[in-house]
Amino acid sequence: RTFFPETWVWHCLNVSSETGQAELRLDVPDSITTWVTEAVGLSEEKGLGLARRAELRTFKPFFVDFTLPYSLIRGEQTKVPLTVYNYLPTCAEVSPRTLGVVASKQGQRKKCVPPGEATPTSIVFSVTELGPANITARAIAYSEPSCCSDEFQAAKSSNDVEERRTAIGMDYVRRTVLVEPEGLPREYTYSVFFCPNDENHNEAFTLGVPHNIVPGSERATAFMIGDVMGPTLNNLDKLLRLPFGCGEQNMIHFAPNVFVLKYLQKTRQLSPDVENEATDYLLQGYQRQLTYKRQDGSYSAFGERDSSGSMWLTAFVLKSFAQSRGFIFIDPEELRAAKSWLITHQQSDGSFPAMGRILNKDLQGGIHGKISLTAYVLAALLETGIATEEEKVAVAKAKDFLESNTYSAEDPYTTALSAYALALLRSPYAPLALRRLNHMAITQGTATRTVSSPQPSVVSAEVEMTAYGLLTYTLLGDVASALPVVKWLSQQRNSLGGFLFSPQDTCVALQALSEYAILSYVGGVNLTISLASTNLDFQESFELNRDNKKLLQSARIPSIPTGLFVSAKGEGCCLMQV
Repeated sequence: RTFFPETWVWHCLNVSSETGQAELRLDVPDSITTWVTEAVGLSEEKGLGLARRAELRTFKPFFVDFTLPYSLIRGEQTKVPLTVYNYLPTCAEVSPRTLGVVASKQGQRKKCVPPGEATPTSIVFSVTELGPANITARAIAYSEPSCCSDEFQAAKSSNDVEERRTAIGMDYVRRTVLVEPEGLPREYTYSVFFCPNDENHNEAFTLGVPHNIVPGSERATAFMIGDVMGPTLNNLDKLLRLPFGCGEQNMIHFAPNVFVLKYLQKTRQLSPDVENEATDYLLQGYQRQLTYKRQDGSYSAFGERDSSGSMWLTAFVLKSFAQSRGFIFIDPEELRAAKSWLITHQQSDGSFPAMGRILNKDLQGGIHGKISLTAYVLAALLETGIATEEEKVAVAKAKDFLESNTYSAEDPYTTALSAYALALLRSPYAPLALRRLNHMAITQGTATRTVSSPQPSVVSAEVEMTAYGLLTYTLLGDVASALPVVKWLSQQRNSLGGFLFSPQDTCVALQALSEYAILSYVGGVNLTISLASTNLDFQESFELNRDNKKLLQSARIPSIPTGLFVSAKGEGCCLMQV
């Protein structure tokens, strides 16, 4: 038995006007159940008619049933419960068997099932091949002598018992289970963003595998989409999340919702369903965050239970709340109180000191020292809006501090954050800070990134500081210079549209990419892309145009390791991920 549909018939047919009858021939499913049939008739003359319910009972006097888990691990022994139902007038000797897998002798022990009863047993097996596997269970009922009688038990070991008995009931049930590889899953993403603009774009790269890979577990898929924010938009269910946790965790889940909503709204792609879901998350996150507000207007991981408010977290809350005002109601008093607390603790030289504790240092990103923290707080104040004279004075003092320390910032993270804050102020020092940042950048082909050390590996701070550089370019309206930065950031994305390292770099990078996408958004895309492997076992073409540029197209690469060659021609841009 292999046919077990949840719904059997969903069919439309014409009824003869002469006989008033219609005939539909179907194969009865293998399920042991009662099917309830409902019929609705529609006629131009008679209107709507409802038929009486009819029931069909499908039954076997001897059958077996078992349920498999969603997936199994290759090579591991699995014990699956199995039940034998015997409605025959004779006892049934059951010896469960499995076909298509490596069965354990433990699961082949014989059981006796009396007439009219159901007896639980089990099958034990392991699977050696990856992918979908068919597991077939078999049970047989024998005639007299009864397997449950004393006579049979005494002669059970005799071979002539098997010869004198006849099978009077038999059932085979086949179900499918997914077999997954042993070991721990690891995902590697290669991303590239290119804009041919009527020129041929050609690129070759190699898809390798780690030396300790589980044989047979490797797989690769290529994705194409005509939007730099495409992977994010196609994984909204993964990135739009209900905020939870302490004051720090709550905001890390709150912020991406804002940036995604802002991008969709600005590019007129925001659907009612996505808007309702995301705004509901924002409302719940906003209400939860207020529970971590202290009486002095600041925020910390655990509110009043902490000894003081956190300078960084209060600024992060302030900018996130301010950016969400276009989607949910934010009490202006909450923003005013947070700004007042920040300004109250500003130093005489215009800087903002580090206050309070940060439980998860990764959330803070690369912020360390007075200059970077001052730039971060200043950016938060500016993104929120400056209204009172006190706020204007505080911003002016912070601006003087950053401008006077433009050459004092020796690390690229501080330089990137300072450049962004100064660009928000339209300061003449912003281009200078950006030039200093560019001197620290590394250009790889047509992609540009900034690095915090000579180490070759990419770290979270590099993603974050490069994103601040992109934000600065977008504020200055320099789309051409921003493109190499976008290309490098795109290469660091994971398959869900986020980034590879920490929640904080995902927040800043999504903000930067969404601002760039809004600035550079064009409706027209007309690209022809060819992708081929050096193994000569894969070749695929993709067409991107105005109608399908938001559609994530995919193609499975049959074998790796291999080399891939991509060629593109036409107008517009494409983000490719493998």
